[in-house]
This record gives sequence, structure tokens and C-alpha cells, in this order.
Amino acid sequence: MNFKLTEEQDLIRKNIREFCVKNVEPVAAEIDEKEAHPAELFSKLAEGGWMGIPIPTPYGGSGSDYLTHAIVVEELSRACSSTGFTVSIHVGIACMLISLFGTEEQKKKYLVPLATGKHLGAFVLTEPGAGTDVMAATTTATKDGDAYVLNGTKTFISNGPIADTYLVFCWTDKAAGRKGMSSFIIPKGTPGLKPGEHFHKMGLRSSQTSEVVFKDCRVPKENLLGAEGAGMGNAGTAFDHGRVGIAAQGVGILQAALDESIRYAKQRVQMGSPIARHQA
Repeated sequence: MNFKLTEEQDLIRKNIREFCVKNVEPVAAEIDEKEAHPAELFSKLAEGGWMGIPIPTPYGGSGSDYLTHAIVVEELSRACSSTGFTVSIHVGIACMLISLFGTEEQKKKYLVPLATGKHLGAFVLTEPGAGTDVMAATTTATKDGDAYVLNGTKTFISNGPIADTYLVFCWTDKAAGRKGMSSFIIPKGTPGLKPGEHFHKMGLRSSQTSEVVFKDCRVPKENLLGAEGAGMGNAGTAFDHGRVGIAAQGVGILQAALDESIRYAKQRVQMGSPIARHQA
């Protein structure tokens, strides 16, 4: 297998690296300390076209492949792990799910503002009693005429407090087992949708994480993502894409740690010379 990047991918890495040195690295420590979402930085990411790399151009993206997106996440994470994580969730899960499973109308209405960076997306699946065990989820969507009414509580939702578009997974027919889960696109401001306050975390502190509560939240049937009962398959696809993003973040963080180790070894002097020159 040939692991060599294309010339275009090498150029994209160079460009996003330059962007990070200029725009991300100078604010990384501050936004981590303040646990603040860097709205100005994300406006610059949107202006640079970094918020929809693998999304087709008719829907606001760059039309590149998923490896190219992973390169962008890697370099962002090298400069600021929280920024890389936020972009990974937004692009790799929220944008990709609508791109893969959305109707043409949904893509025009929701995907375009997401892929252009005007809106931010969130993946809403985890619950207080249901993480990897999706079957333990309790949030429901009850059909009522031409709409669904959602009730339940989600937690540890990345981008939860700041998202414009929520991709929500819940039961439309719990008795049907794996075929009873569905997914919905829900815009912020929908009555009955209430994001919580940002959780204080040990790491990824400027990546905003919260509960998202649904109380008699009425959602039009047109906002169903894919067919009713397709939620479990959609979630599996989200996990697949998300894991690539997590891996890319890990590579970026490790590269940053190596960079810092080398820098320190070259400037730390012991016994008359930098410790990098001493035999290890």
C-alpha cells in the first residue's frame, strides 16, 4: 500500500500548518485556560474553507477526500487539541452524516451553512446511562401527526452549548430493537430543546461540552435523517468517521509533544552543552 500523500495533500498540510502558526498557536493557551470557545478563530477557519473539507462543492465543501480532512484535524490538534476536536466533530460527524444520508432539501438547508462554517454542528447520542451501549438509551421520539415529539436527556455532548444544528438519536420504536432508533436534524432555538452549561473538564477545555435536554420538543417529519429506524446504522457510520478524527488528533498531539521535547533538549544546558548532545 502506498502511504505517500499527493502533492495537493502536501500543499494542504503546508497551508493549514501556516494557518495554525499564525492563528491557532497564539491563542491556544489562553482559550484553554479560560475554557472559552474561540468564535473569532472559527470565523477565520470558515473564511479559509477548513470547515467542510470532505463535503462536495455543491453543498459548500471543498470536495476533498476524508484523508485530507484527517490531515487538517491532525495539524489543528498539533496547535490546539480542543480546536482539532471541535472541527473533527463538526466536519467528520455532523457534516458527513447529512452529506451521506440527508435529502436534497436537508443538504441545502442544513449542510451548506455547516460546510461553509456559518453554523456549527453537534452529534447528540450519549446519555447519562448510555455511552457505547447505545441500546441503553432512553430518549424517545413519539410520532404525532406530521411531527415527532422528543423527550429525554443527553450528556457529554461536544459542541452542545454552542451548536447551531443538532443531530439527535433516539427511539421511535424501542420494541423494534436496533431497528427502532432514528436520527433527526434539529436546529437551535427549537422549542423544547435546551442545551446545558459547559462542563469543566481536565482536558480539551475550550471544546464546549454539555447536556442537551429535550422536553416535548416537536420536530417536523421532514427533519428525520434517513428512514425511520435507520438511526443505528447512521450512528455506526458516525462512529467510523469519528474514530478517524480521534486518531488524527492523537497524531497531532504526539507531534506537538515531540516538537516541544526536541526544543527543550536543544535549549536546556547541563555540563556545558545542551542535553540533546549527551548520549542517552
